[in-house]
Amino acid sequence: MVKHKLRSLPLLTDEGKPVGFISYLDILTTFAFNPKFAKQSRIDVRALEDVLSRQLSLPVGHLLGATRETSQFTRVDANDQIITLLPILCQGTHRVWVDNTEAKTGMVFSQTDVIRFLLQNIRQLGAVTDLKVEDMVDVSGNKVISVDHKTSALWAFREMLINDVAAMPIVDSKNQLVCSLSSVNARGMAQGQIKDLLLPVVDFVRVRVGGGELPEPAVCAKEDSLETVLKVMVNKNVHRVWLTHENQPVGVVSMTDVIGAVFLHKVELSAAGSAPFPS
Repeated sequence: MVKHKLRSLPLLTDEGKPVGFISYLDILTTFAFNPKFAKQSRIDVRALEDVLSRQLSLPVGHLLGATRETSQFTRVDANDQIITLLPILCQGTHRVWVDNTEAKTGMVFSQTDVIRFLLQNIRQLGAVTDLKVEDMVDVSGNKVISVDHKTSALWAFREMLINDVAAMPIVDSKNQLVCSLSSVNARGMAQGQIKDLLLPVVDFVRVRVGGGELPEPAVCAKEDSLETVLKVMVNKNVHRVWLTHENQPVGVVSMTDVIGAVFLHKVELSAAGSAPFPS
């Protein structure tokens, strides 16, 4: 994952058969809840490196199912229609394994592939593209779980795992949105960089993007359309867009929400929808 800067990888048996996916969050889960880290103030670099070293010596298979996302594994055929995947990818599954018997190999097909496909075929989606954000998600702000910018990155990831969310908005003392934290920020992180998890989460994000300015969070308003959200996701290469009011996070639109909206409105993708998986 470090070499190719991936967030996840398929796990294969010795015979080359896929059995699931593992991600950076699975790795973080194995030590984020270690009893040594029961209190944020007691975490130090030596303890962190010691626990990680012990965990990394275990077979990689023990990571399977460490998080809800990787406890699910779905296999489909390369000749299946993309539209048949919508009910799968709008219920928490972020990626599926695609068997290609002709090529005697397989590939990964993800929510990101679907989002890009939908935007490429936007004119065939019909009225669903006019759906407003407030029609797709809760905009009350009651369900948004944020983390203070001074919290350590390790503790922030721990909060993500406890609350079973894939990302969290990072806010300042006035609840103003500063940036976002997700497994994307751990992508490419090598063992020697594990100490960065002890940094304040806002500094961790800054380090992970190479220093300098923090990445501008992807945001939307409740009046924005599904088409607008699709464009933001593709153009900014993000998996979710934060709904804000006066720069305070009050909701989030994820790829799961967008795919679910398309599926629930029974969109007819006509010729585009009947096409096989992109090569």
